[in-house]
Amino acid sequence: MEANFKFKVKGPIFNPVIRGKITFSVFFSAMNEALLLIQSAVVRGTPRGATGNLKRSINTDIKGGRTRPMRGEVGTPLKYGIPIERGIRAGRGFPKISAIEHWIKRKLKPSSENLDSVTFLVARNIQKRGTKGHFMFEKAFEETAMRVERIFEAAGVKLVRTLE
Repeated sequence: MEANFKFKVKGPIFNPVIRGKITFSVFFSAMNEALLLIQSAVVRGTPRGATGNLKRSINTDIKGGRTRPMRGEVGTPLKYGIPIERGIRAGRGFPKISAIEHWIKRKLKPSSENLDSVTFLVARNIQKRGTKGHFMFEKAFEETAMRVERIFEAAGVKLVRTLE
């Protein structure tokens, strides 16, 4: 004796194309919300500096998501973001004069005759003592971790409800 059964299932959970689009949409929105939250915390913790450029440069990016794992990034394209984040260890070598001269002009406002000597003294001081890091990225991740976790938990619940 042989028995044959046919089932027809309906709903978005059984359609891989629809399921994929819904999943991507829900988690893309959650990732974007989480990144904006972290970005805001980083910007709050970033020192203004001479120009405010570092604060304004903090950006977000979402990579992957449809065929590759989704990854969110919060960062800055500016090279001096790393020394501001982590600081500079003492004895690490002489900093580039060009890298600190603009800051010295804006913050210390030396006369044009004294600019070179003030810049040299500041650079030598940085070499001897180093600089303290602001750890704005690290602190922002710690500060927002619980809220980011809740954002993704809510996304999971939303996904399950949408696919039911």
